[in-house]
Amino acid sequence: MVGAAGVTGGPASLGPRPRIALLGPAYPFRGGMAQFLAFVYRALAPRAEVAQFSFSRQYPAFLFPGKTQHDVSREPLRVPAEPVLDAVAPWRWPAAGRRVAAWRPDALVVNWWLPFFGPPYAAVMAAARRAGAVNILLAHNLVPHERRPLDRFLTGLVLARSDGFLVASAAVEQELRGLVPGARYRRVLHPVYDQYATAEPRAAARAALGLAGETLLFFGFVRAYKGLDTLIDAMPAILRERPQATLVVAGEFYDPVEPYRRRIAELGLGERVRLLDRYLPDEEARQLLAAADVCVLPYRMATQSGVLQVAYGAGCPVIATRVGGLPEFVAEGVSGFTVPPDDPAALAAAALRFFAAGGREAFSEGVRRHAQSFSWDALAEALLDLVGELRAARAGG
Repeated sequence: MVGAAGVTGGPASLGPRPRIALLGPAYPFRGGMAQFLAFVYRALAPRAEVAQFSFSRQYPAFLFPGKTQHDVSREPLRVPAEPVLDAVAPWRWPAAGRRVAAWRPDALVVNWWLPFFGPPYAAVMAAARRAGAVNILLAHNLVPHERRPLDRFLTGLVLARSDGFLVASAAVEQELRGLVPGARYRRVLHPVYDQYATAEPRAAARAALGLAGETLLFFGFVRAYKGLDTLIDAMPAILRERPQATLVVAGEFYDPVEPYRRRIAELGLGERVRLLDRYLPDEEARQLLAAADVCVLPYRMATQSGVLQVAYGAGCPVIATRVGGLPEFVAEGVSGFTVPPDDPAALAAAALRFFAAGGREAFSEGVRRHAQSFSWDALAEALLDLVGELRAARAGG
């Protein structure tokens, strides 16, 4: 999709091997953002000269709610990356900018999801632009899920230094149009994380984890906007018809865990809810996704979700709320179901409908086919097309 004020350009406007610099987290940092950029790197590598510039320090320890910022997987997703940016040391930002500029990129692609990174990113983007690069903001969201007083100012620092944008859902596209009227951009739906696919038989995965009945999975870190409390409140209705069902919550609690434990106790759910309050390395996540019947995203707000694309990559159907960009990723009745947010009864009814329809086995082919709609190659082609357009526009004055 070409944004408002778009001009048809493309890779033909560049050399045969355009130089693309990526800025954002890479291994040893953990999480979806580092993995996302690793897949972008791999998709671009056959088409361009690519260099990734990562963080030497991402967050100060006292601001990070998790137990570790590093990926502890046995075989983590890795690409070549140079750690140049200390996000909390402003006196080092100019050197990071000079290092990126010295590589002489045609474009700097910035992985953006959190206003906290506005100042250090802006410093590097300014240096890259002075060196002749066009700056593209790869925007996962432009309006944070949890808003803070300085968000608009910090986001504005990178918006002012961005020449174009790549957005991963219609929800972010709408945010962009409100914040940057006339922006040049492409929209490519968030691709699938396929590193969680496994050849382990589902029965073996379930036996290894001690899961005998239907299994609902909540995956990823826990914060209020993700609506885990709604899913917990839906469990009694699910258990009335599926008494062996289990809800597995796999991810660190970035909010206090005790209110959730109290609610589980109040509802008498006992062993029917398992809380794994930690970041799961890839091999554990892979086994859990193989064992689950359905991944549930009861979010109160969202733009898109890497968790949804993690589930699809593992062949797991989803039940998601109709908020933000999530419905755009769900083929109703084919890859899963959507429900209204903050509605335990509707969520329980969808889960029961899913199990009555045959569960994961009945949806597996639909998930496989639907997942093919979300391609890293399509993202890479759109990104290079946008680079060509932006450079042609700059050359034309």
